[in-house]
Amino acid sequence: MQRFAAYLKSHPDMTEIQKRRVISAFLDKFALEEEIEDELDLAGWTKDLMDDMTDVYDEDMLEVQRIPGITLIAP
Repeated sequence: MQRFAAYLKSHPDMTEIQKRRVISAFLDKFALEEEIEDELDLAGWTKDLMDDMTDVYDEDMLEVQRIPGITLIAP
């Protein structure tokens, strides 16, 4: 964070897009993968709703895998 703050201070005229690129570059170089946590905060979206949507998505991906001629690349 100190390097990031120093970089921002030494480049005060960056546009918002440039700042986002710098953030991305610093995260790529210095972020600890095990410390990164994705958090969604969507109004009205409950855990149950997200779980249901995940289940539907997973079922859809199973269907896509079964389409002849389709190769699904999954993690």
